[in-house]
Amino acid sequence: MNQPQRPSWIEVFTRDFILAISLFFIAFILFSIIADQIVVNKKDWFDSTVFEQVNRLHSPSNNGIAIFITSLGTGIFLIPTYLLILFWLIRAKHRNTAALVASVAFVSLLLSALLKNVFQRARPPFKHLDYVAGYSFPSGHSMVGFTFCGIVMYLLWTLPFRKIVRIVFSIIVAVIAILIGLSRIYLNVHFASDVLGSLLVNVMWLSLCFVCVRVYDHRKLRAANF
Repeated sequence: MNQPQRPSWIEVFTRDFILAISLFFIAFILFSIIADQIVVNKKDWFDSTVFEQVNRLHSPSNNGIAIFITSLGTGIFLIPTYLLILFWLIRAKHRNTAALVASVAFVSLLLSALLKNVFQRARPPFKHLDYVAGYSFPSGHSMVGFTFCGIVMYLLWTLPFRKIVRIVFSIIVAVIAILIGLSRIYLNVHFASDVLGSLLVNVMWLSLCFVCVRVYDHRKLRAANF
């Protein structure tokens, strides 16, 4: 009887694996440019232009909408939602995925706090329309929101959901992620470069996680066929 052939390491380099690596390096380069040119050297034309456009939208009704949207990136919403996701994953016997979700979310929060203390950028010098504390770059609020939306997309496309469900909910969570980031700029608590920086950090972090998961899965497959 022929023994099953052991998978080669070259097989791990699939199209999505290479895409994840490419996204990591592209995001790293763009983040480095923003951190150097805008945050460190204070070339603020980008932030000033965005604030000039966004501030035209200020109104009491829009303020209420922005505060509601921004609440989707707070612990009040995210903690119980994560707990529900973890509970569902464990009940569905996806314990490894549950551990991955918890780890990715927790490290994302730590990474945001670390980078804030590295750059120590002050908040925008405008009246803040929402309570804030701490440094500004990158936007921790946006980052945890982006991480949550990225995790939801990952679950949608790796677990057995119908294609229409994957597409519809992927669009919904992508829109939510964008709106959370925009709400932070609208509320004058973050510069546009803070939000963009947090998005790029998130792309790096989630791409790295994806690559590590693929390598781990491939190692398990090789071990099973040893």
